Order: sequence, then C-alpha cells, then structure tokens
Amino acid sequence: MGNGMVRVGKEMPDGTVIEGPMVDGVFCGKCKKTFKDGSYFEGMYENGAGNGEMLYVDVDGTRIEGTRKDGKWNGPCRKEMPDGTVIEGPMVDGVFCGKCKKTFKDGSYFEGSYENDEVVGELLYTDCEGNRTNGIWKNGNWNGPCRQETMSGILTSGTMIDGLWHGENKRIFKNGSYFELTYENGKIIGDVRYVDNNGEHAVGTLEDELYFQGVYKNGSYTGETIYVDPLGEGTIGINWSGNYIKISQNGIIMEGTRFNGHWNGRVKKFLDDGTYYEGIYHDGELIGDLVYVNSKDERIFGPWKNGAWNGRCIFEASDNSVTEGTMINGHLLGRFKKSFPDGAYFAGEYKKMERYAMN
Repeated sequence: MGNGMVRVGKEMPDGTVIEGPMVDGVFCGKCKKTFKDGSYFEGMYENGAGNGEMLYVDVDGTRIEGTRKDGKWNGPCRKEMPDGTVIEGPMVDGVFCGKCKKTFKDGSYFEGSYENDEVVGELLYTDCEGNRTNGIWKNGNWNGPCRQETMSGILTSGTMIDGLWHGENKRIFKNGSYFELTYENGKIIGDVRYVDNNGEHAVGTLEDELYFQGVYKNGSYTGETIYVDPLGEGTIGINWSGNYIKISQNGIIMEGTRFNGHWNGRVKKFLDDGTYYEGIYHDGELIGDLVYVNSKDERIFGPWKNGAWNGRCIFEASDNSVTEGTMINGHLLGRFKKSFPDGAYFAGEYKKMERYAMN
C-alpha cells in the first residue's frame, strides 16, 4: 500500500487481536478489535483509537452501534440488549445523556431525558396497547405530577408517589363526565364527586372504581345514588338492583352488579365444572380484558372483542409455564414465547392460526 499504509494483525499480551490498516505505526481506517472472550469492536480508527461509526458486540448478545470519539461512545448511538430492549439516543463518554427512547420487545416504550444512563425529569411511557402515562420520573419511579390516558379516552391527572396515585385526582371520560377524588397510596379514600356531561352531580363512595353506591334499604337502593359505568356514563336515581346472584338450571352462576336489567360492572360467571370467567360488563356486553380460570387453576388473560380473544394474551399453565402471544378470534397467530420456571423458554411464530388448549 502507498503513503506508508500497511494492513496488519496485532495480538496483545492479554489475547486481544486488532486487525486493520496502520499508518506510521498506529491503526487508521476500518479495523476490528476482538477480545479473548469473543466480544469485538468493528469500525473506524484514527490515531490508534476508535473514531467515527463503530459496532460493538458483546458475548452476551448486547450490541451497540454509533459514534465513538477517542475510544469512547460520543454521539448518536443505539444499544440493543439480549432481551430485545433497545435504547436510542446520544451518548456522552459512554453513557446515555439527553433525549432518548427505550423500546421493549412487546412494543411498549419510554421516551424522555437521560442523565448518566438514568432516566430523569419528564417522561412518556406508552404500553403495547397504546395507553400513555406522562409525568415526572425520579428515583426509578413516577414521583410528581402525572397524567394517564387510556385508549378508550379516559384521562386521569394528579400526583404520583413511588408509582401510586396520592392526593387530589381528576378522571375525565371521553363523553365529558368526570370524577373528583382523593387517593392515598393508590387507594381511593373519602367521598367522590361525579359530574356528568350535562353538569348534574352527586357525591358518593366509589367502589371498585366502577360505580357510586347509595343507601340500600328494603331490597333496593334508595335516595340520591349514582351508577357510573367504565365508560363514564352515569345515572342519578334508584334504578338498579345492586349486587346480584343469578343461578341457572344448567348450573351456571352469574355474580355481580345489575343496572336497568343488564349486567354492569365486574361480573363473575361460574360454570358447573368449576371453571369461571371474570370481566367488566356494560349494558350486558363484556368489554375490555377477560380472565378465564379452569378447574386446575390455569388461566388465560387478555382482551375480549367480538365474542373471542383478540389481542395480546397471557396463558398460565398448571406446570407454571407462561405463554405470551397474540390471539385472533381465539387462535394464536404470529410471534409467541413460552417460559418455564427454571428460566428456559420457547420462542417462535405461528404462520397459521392455532387454537390454544389448556393442559
């Protein structure tokens, strides 16, 4: 090669090997530095140190791609961990600093400011269903003013301490109705004020975060009472039966709350074989997440839509294995992971829909 450049391989006393072009006795240009354990750097060298775009691959599968200056990560970088978590953002002297994004394998992510590899200040978290939490992150948890917004349009704002709501809180529904309530260590305390979208209001006790409960007398609620469903629809008056148990001739037992002749709120449905379903009803229709438990205490948990499991579901089997995947109309489809108590797991992908069967 001209201009004093030669391509060499150099082995250090500790077993590290550097391969690439040298100019005047120092590595310059595209080089690869491999350590004795098999981890390596690959990229641009200048004056014997990494300068420019580089890739680092660790023996545990961790990968870092980005800009190095004088042998340290300085500039835009991307770090991928063995569990599939990815952090993207600027690094300063080998640690993340500035606005970064941390994305988990299930698609949920944090987005906010980093300082010395730690999240600080205002942060946005979006889960894999699209629900969002925005607020102050401090000491590894939500601490300070926070705001949560669900995919159904429910907006909750207030103060969190160590990830739990604390103090005065307001929950606004998509239809404009809202709650004003007080939390202590994540639990509602005292009276709750409800204002519907017509401006009418009442005060009562919020039970299971679904409805206000009034005075029960002579088999029914009397006086100023309010029913508020999970979508924020409220009715002031005495128009429901309260807690209710229905036993059918075929052995099916329904237990929960009824309003205007329909199941509304949290309801359990027990079958004669010892299995049961538990979920939230609105005007007699199941909405949102559903839990199914069979006689062996095996469980399926996930969103129930259009009469079947549809969305990200979790299956807990009697051998304590846990399977996570996406169900379409009650069948597994796409990527899944089955984990065992000893840390072993299967991961793969269903190309065609497979019905999941409990053991």
